[in-house]
Amino acid sequence: MGDELPVVVIHREGSWMKLPDGKFVDMKAHRALSNIVLALAAERIAVPNAAVPAERLVQSGWPGESILPKAARNRLSVALSTLRKLGLADAIIKTGKGYMLNPSITLRVEAA
Repeated sequence: MGDELPVVVIHREGSWMKLPDGKFVDMKAHRALSNIVLALAAERIAVPNAAVPAERLVQSGWPGESILPKAARNRLSVALSTLRKLGLADAIIKTGKGYMLNPSITLRVEAA
């Protein structure tokens, strides 16, 4: 049993997540963070091992907002840093093409 992968569980609407250490994180007050996690999860499910470009994560986090490029990069950087501090430090990987959820974790999306 020592070979089990860490598990991240995300509510399908992004209202909460459960981290590999068992910590439950309420995401209802963090819509941008929730949207970014959902975008990363959707990409992981649709195309495993594919990164989400930073521009798409900005669009997911702040849909419909017109943000100057420098401000968008800053917002995304702060959001990803916050997600890492919340407990996703080992789960979010930066690649040359964007960001992705670490393939070495198990991802589950749940309805309840």
